[in-house]
Amino acid sequence: MPSLLPSQAHATDEQPPVITAITAASGTTQWWGYVGASFRVTDDAGCCTSAVLELVSQAGQVVKSVSMRQQTPEYPLSTTFVDRVNLNGTLLGTFSLRATVTDFSGKTTTGALGSIEIYQPDWGPPSMSAGTYQGSYLPGQTITGNFWANDDKDCCRSASIAMFNSQGTQVVTGSTSLLSRLNALSSNYSGTLQLPSDIPPGNYDVKAMAVDNLDKVGDWGVVGSITVADPTPSPSATPSPSASAAPLPSATPTAEPVVPTIPTPTIPTPTIPTPTVSVTPLATPTPTVSVTPLATPTPTVSATPSPRPSVTAIPKPSVTPKPSKKPTAAQSKSVVPKLITINCYKGKLLKKVTAAKPVCPKGYVKK
Repeated sequence: MPSLLPSQAHATDEQPPVITAITAASGTTQWWGYVGASFRVTDDAGCCTSAVLELVSQAGQVVKSVSMRQQTPEYPLSTTFVDRVNLNGTLLGTFSLRATVTDFSGKTTTGALGSIEIYQPDWGPPSMSAGTYQGSYLPGQTITGNFWANDDKDCCRSASIAMFNSQGTQVVTGSTSLLSRLNALSSNYSGTLQLPSDIPPGNYDVKAMAVDNLDKVGDWGVVGSITVADPTPSPSATPSPSASAAPLPSATPTAEPVVPTIPTPTIPTPTIPTPTVSVTPLATPTPTVSVTPLATPTPTVSATPSPRPSVTAIPKPSVTPKPSKKPTAAQSKSVVPKLITINCYKGKLLKKVTAAKPVCPKGYVKK
C-alpha cells in the first residue's frame, strides 16, 4: 500500500492521527450489497503507514475488514482514504463502521464512521414446510403439532393454521404460537386444532400460512394430512341383535300355513283307492247295456269328474266316492237321448250342429 517514506516527515511526531469523516455510513443496505465510507486523516508529522476499514456487530465483534487505499499520498500531513466493505449475504442486522489508521511513529487512531442496517430484500411472502400433522382422530378430539414458516427476509409477524376438506373448504380454524426462531429466515410454530363433534368422517388437509414483517401474506401450504374416523363402528354391535330378533316373528307366520298343508296331502292318499274301486264295478254293467255308445262318452264323463275331485277332494274326501257313482249312471242314461241337431245359417251357407246344448258358431244364425 502506498505510504509516506520516513524521510518525508518534516516535524516531530508528537500527536496521533486525527480522523475526520467525509461520507459516513448510514441508512440501510441489502445483504448482497456493500458498505462504503471516505474520511480524511491529519497528523503532525505525516500519515499514514496503514489504514483499515472495519464492520463491527452490536456485540463488538469485527465481522468484516478491508485495507484502505490512500488517495493523496503527496500530502503527508493530510491524507484521504476511500473504500468499501462488500457483503456476501451472510450478515443481517445493524452494524457500525469504523476506521483505524497508524502514522509513521506507530501511533494509532480509531474513528467511528456511522452505522448501517443490513437487510435481506423481501421479494415474496412466506411459505410453509415440515409439518407434523398425521394420523387418525375421532370427532371432538384435539390435534397438536408444529410447522415451519420461511421467508426471504425477516420471518414472521404471525402465523395461522386450519383444516380443509377434500373440496378445499375450510372447516376448522386453529391457534398458533411461536416456538423458536432458527434464524431471520425461518420460524417454528406450534398449532392446535379442535375437531367438532359433528365433523363428517374422511380425509382432511392441515394447512398453515404466515405474514412477514412487511405484511406480505403467504398462501395456505399443506403441513400435514389427517383422517377423521367414523365413531359409529364401536356401537355397531347393538343393531346386530335387533337384526336377529326380526326373523323370529317372521318365522312364526310361515309355520302356520305349513301346518294345514301337511295333513291335506295325507287325506287324499286313502281316498285315491276308493274311487278306483268304485269305478271298476261300474265298468262291468256298462257292456251289458251298450258297449259301443258308452265308449265315446267315457272320456267326456271322466273329464267332468276329474276337476271336481281336485276341487272338493281336499276339504271333503269321504263324500267324493258316493257322487262319483251317481253321475256315471245318470250320464249313461242322459248322454244319448239329449243330443240335439240344429241348423245354423250364414247367408246361404248351412251348418248343422249336433250336441247336448248346440250353439251356432259366431256369425251363424239358428233357424
